[in-house]
Amino acid sequence: MEISKPDSSSTLDSSPSSPVALQQEVITLWNAATGDRYSIDDALCPLHQVGCVYDDTNVWANIQKESQPSKMRFNFESGSDWRPLYRRGDGTPIDQLMNKNKRLESVQPSQLIYRAIPDSYTTKIENNLSAQIRRNVEQWRRRGITIWNGHVGSILHDLLKKLEEVKQNNIEMKQQHDDLLNEVLSSYVVVGFPLNYAYTEPRPIIDEIFNTLIYENNEKDVQFALAVYCHPYVSNFCSLWVYIVSLVQK
Repeated sequence: MEISKPDSSSTLDSSPSSPVALQQEVITLWNAATGDRYSIDDALCPLHQVGCVYDDTNVWANIQKESQPSKMRFNFESGSDWRPLYRRGDGTPIDQLMNKNKRLESVQPSQLIYRAIPDSYTTKIENNLSAQIRRNVEQWRRRGITIWNGHVGSILHDLLKKLEEVKQNNIEMKQQHDDLLNEVLSSYVVVGFPLNYAYTEPRPIIDEIFNTLIYENNEKDVQFALAVYCHPYVSNFCSLWVYIVSLVQK
């Protein structure tokens, strides 16, 4: 998580009685992985504890009794709330670490190189994950043969590509989604939905599919359809889509 501190024109009361409401007006918490932002009293914020904070000038350890963001004070000048790693005059080589602008030098390369992802990489992810999901669904069902409808699966795969475009361009697609599924909806009762992830590994995806309980459809002639689409960005970062549905003939 990243913390947006108030600008130089904003001040925080560093006394123990400082009202949390004032802090909430000037402190914003950012999820650096997703770009989502939260106020410090947002119940949906995934950041529950703050142990340390850093920027390009120093690193501060939280020495307050509270570590929950909504109950903390974020005045980094307060020695009773935050302990800096580097202090001038205490023997630490902070002057050597800082550049001419009095900022700590970054260990990150000055120029980042982003490499394109080969098609073979995304194809391998799609094939491996599809096989794992099918295998797990068949194990979870434990009743007869699980039939996979490949034709519907190919339709869902094309639809996932459209959904990635929608996500990138922030456009409305409900009508287009329904139109693309019209052929399927005219023949089957369809239950299911698409799922989207920043891909890291298969296990969290398989666990979430398990929690959907889609595989528990026990209609006599039920079929299933699955599509996995991996959209490449750069340097092995991928947007991973899964569309899984149950199908019952009308």
